[in-house]
Amino acid sequence: MEQKALEELKLLSEDLEKTLSAKVFESYIKAKYEYIYEIYRPEIFTDENIEALTELETAVYYSNKAFASKDNSEIALNLKKATEFYPPFKPIIAELVAPNAKENTPLENKFKELKATIYKLIATGKRQDAAELLLKYAQINPTDTDINIIRGLLK
Repeated sequence: MEQKALEELKLLSEDLEKTLSAKVFESYIKAKYEYIYEIYRPEIFTDENIEALTELETAVYYSNKAFASKDNSEIALNLKKATEFYPPFKPIIAELVAPNAKENTPLENKFKELKATIYKLIATGKRQDAAELLLKYAQINPTDTDINIIRGLLK
């Protein structure tokens, strides 16, 4: 019985470690994207104009697109492009797309959709609409740390 409990604890700690690692990576990508968004003109942030960015910045661009997407094939394509431009991302992205990864709850998926919409509004220059939607989102999910990152993009 004790051995089984130890094995279960080990599996739980491994899952927690993977989850934390993924959250740290996603936070890094969002912060780095915010930074490069501030130093380049918005027109740069299209697949056609991306060559103006460094390899790391391009990988961040594609990783951010993946995190903002809700389409699995688009997520996979953007993560693949990110690793092509910046191979050091391969190990962490491999963990993110591991087949045994926990599925998001419907509520988590809805939150991701809302944040993706906010990012798209910002990227298309509709900052007022993005700010209004962010305000509503912050009322629904006030503990989301991404709120401050998005607020930084709106400044």
